[in-house]
Amino acid sequence: MSNKSTAGPRRRVAKQKNKKSASRLYTPEDLRSLYGLAPSVIQRYFPEPFTRRYGKGGDSPAWTSSQVTRALEHPKVRLAMDRARQKQLRAAEEEEKIRDFLLGFDVEKLRREAETLSRRFVLHIGPTNSGKTYQAMQALKQARAGVYLGPLRLLALEMYETMNRDGVPCSLLTGEESVLCPGALHTASTIELADFGARYDVAVIDEAQMIADPFRGDKWFRALYCLRADEIHVCLAPEAQELIIRMLESFGAPYTVMKHKRLAPLSYTGVFEDLKNVQPGDALIVFSRKAVLAVSAELERAGKHASVIYGALPPVSRREEVRRFSEHETDVVVATDAIGMGIALRGLHRRHRHGSEPADPADHLLRDKQIRRQEPPAPPHR
Repeated sequence: MSNKSTAGPRRRVAKQKNKKSASRLYTPEDLRSLYGLAPSVIQRYFPEPFTRRYGKGGDSPAWTSSQVTRALEHPKVRLAMDRARQKQLRAAEEEEKIRDFLLGFDVEKLRREAETLSRRFVLHIGPTNSGKTYQAMQALKQARAGVYLGPLRLLALEMYETMNRDGVPCSLLTGEESVLCPGALHTASTIELADFGARYDVAVIDEAQMIADPFRGDKWFRALYCLRADEIHVCLAPEAQELIIRMLESFGAPYTVMKHKRLAPLSYTGVFEDLKNVQPGDALIVFSRKAVLAVSAELERAGKHASVIYGALPPVSRREEVRRFSEHETDVVVATDAIGMGIALRGLHRRHRHGSEPADPADHLLRDKQIRRQEPPAPPHR
């Protein structure tokens, strides 16, 4: 009796739920949050919207459940969803690593250990192209054994080549290559590969303002606390001065401050609107490998030879591209912002750069660039 009396209401509730589910409408925002689909995927592979929703933000296309179900079966849409899921997993893994690191990061223990080390610091404070890294490297060259630590492979490569060119045997150590120089007591390295067990006479920590970076700042933090060297030269932008000094004072390290001024003027010369205005000695800064290749191809068609530099370029090829531009075998250099941390390119006159990353990396016409002119360039300095 009880089962018969409740069967009818159950069926009615189930029908109402199915009807409600079938009548649900999905907007592009729903599809993005539920399936990670980008607007371009929706526009290309979804059918004409069933209707449009109207709200405070204006009208928006909307699809029924059946339309969405059919669209999600498209191979390209399924591939896009797989990529979105992989991206979410990578982000979650990165968050987990950061959380684990912070939980195990005993600042007080590091401070106590830093107090036991006999070290003196020299702070080179100044803007780009002020010679601060150049001066620090002079001290490194005079040392019996030392290390350079920087944020980029290109910077480590530049210091490696400079040291060896000046007669100081130096090895190179980065995430993608290791070049051991026989008998070398100096190493140029990316900061992630710092050896805190080694002992040096002189160390150089470059671009220390990156200690504020939310993803990599801990590498500079640990280097300042743990690196074992009699003398440590720290190169930083003026905005990081107060923070770095507070850190050194927290573990009682003696330090000297050296202020550096820009060696060459930097001035705004107008808006760059067309690749036809590119001149020999220019650097065009874009924000993806695809844009680098597209711009360089367009320049070649216009009769201007270009060097290309981007992060994924193999080390040997990257060195060759830098050399070709520096020795005037090419007219211009097209690069991602990987060269933005003071890599010395001899012959560089002007830099043309996006104010922000473009929404579409393939949009390589470089509209609304700001041109900054640097005259005369100072070859050995940064």
